[in-house]
Amino acid sequence: MKLGTSCRLSLRVIIAAGAACAALAVIAVALLVSPPSLFVQDAVYDNVPSRASCADVPSTETVERVIGDFPEIGDADPILVDRCDGAIIEIQVADHGTREDVENYLKTNGKYETTTGWWWRSVPIAIRNV
Repeated sequence: MKLGTSCRLSLRVIIAAGAACAALAVIAVALLVSPPSLFVQDAVYDNVPSRASCADVPSTETVERVIGDFPEIGDADPILVDRCDGAIIEIQVADHGTREDVENYLKTNGKYETTTGWWWRSVPIAIRNV
């Protein structure tokens, strides 16, 4: 009887160790796929930062012209944010559902570049959960 209990305990320890290893593997892959700060921004803060370089940032005047055309999506609030010598659009959202709605709109009306993030009408977009 003790042998059976010992085997069950060993099996539970092995399963727990396997689950811990699997969780660590998932985290390691996520960190390799995206830099740690982007992983934290997405997974913890529910943000999608713009990674556009200063050379890619349009003038403030350009952003002022196009920001008014951004459609109303739930409680999303597009604002102009100064960056470098120009500006980007930061879309502030209150929850993950609104973030998904904004991203769904951008999937069909904007573009996503893996190195710089979301773009809409040649303007970089950041999505921030406030």
